Amino acid sequence: MAYATSASTARSVELRGGRGLSYKLLEPSVGCAGLVLQENVIRPGTDAGPYHYHSNADNIYYILEGTGRATVDGKVFDVKVGDTLFIPANEPHDVSNTGPDDLRLIECKLPADSDFIIVDRP
Repeated sequence: MAYATSASTARSVELRGGRGLSYKLLEPSVGCAGLVLQENVIRPGTDAGPYHYHSNADNIYYILEGTGRATVDGKVFDVKVGDTLFIPANEPHDVSNTGPDDLRLIECKLPADSDFIIVDRP
């Protein structure tokens, strides 16, 4: 069945460490069994989230607003509006807001049923 949503109507959850909010746009609870699509809003002045990986899922980040820094398997990527970052399964990563305003990004995880394994930063 078709489904339409937006950040204003989607279920929201606090990001780990109180860094901001994640709006769950598409996920299994709304009938989207194959992937998770969410809008993450990371507040300025907050730390990077946990350095982690998904053993069973790829991640894609698309930057909507702001600037940030992603560390993926020890490699640093400075990201800005319009950038896309692909993170294969099993590659540890995190993202932080490096600007004065909110960092807004779309995150897509495939498949939807992914794990979250925290590891030490390099």
